Amino acid sequence: MQALTARLAAIAGRIPPGATVADIGTDHGLLPIALVTSGRCEHAIACDIREKPLAAARRNVAAAGLTENIELRLGDGLAALKAEEADCIVIAGMGGDVIAGILARAPWVQDRRYRLLLQPMTSAEVLRRYLCETGFQIESESAVFDRGRYYTVLSAIFAGNAAPCDELFAFCGRLDPKRNEDRAYLQKVRKRLEDCARDLENAPGREAVASTYDSLARRVAALLEG
Repeated sequence: MQALTARLAAIAGRIPPGATVADIGTDHGLLPIALVTSGRCEHAIACDIREKPLAAARRNVAAAGLTENIELRLGDGLAALKAEEADCIVIAGMGGDVIAGILARAPWVQDRRYRLLLQPMTSAEVLRRYLCETGFQIESESAVFDRGRYYTVLSAIFAGNAAPCDELFAFCGRLDPKRNEDRAYLQKVRKRLEDCARDLENAPGREAVASTYDSLARRVAALLEG
């Protein structure tokens, strides 16, 4: 069986022992197989919107002898899952905007009984804004280097304290600049903001947006400088 990638291994390490996991967008089912095989979880639900990867997951689950432990479901986002069927929900390998949309279409996850483990491939700031403004609390977050890129993995629960999201938090979350992987991720964020500011500074009518990006880049730089 194929080993977990670094980003999936980072998610696996955050799963509470004994949790029932729903892996949304499971692809080939590698994460739930690893969780059950290791004994971290006894039962998991693997969901995917596409039949082809779900068929691959079904073959992998059967080859691992885990058909009694892992359910496979075809469905869009959390539509394939009923409330209370799982207490830990993993959504990984998608854009932050896509993950936010999946959560928005399943308001039942706005309950403290569920832990969300989220790994946005892009647009992490969109996801963090959604979580803050909907009442979720990002409890922890860390970056991981995987196949040439840095990604962030965050853990969130519903706290009910919806509030506007500070833009520095939207882009940096709870990443720790003293941790090597987090620092490298934040340096990428700063560069992206600087590039956006530079690209827009001479664009007619976009001066204010360029100034906002420049200000954010400076705030990230200050965070890195400690």
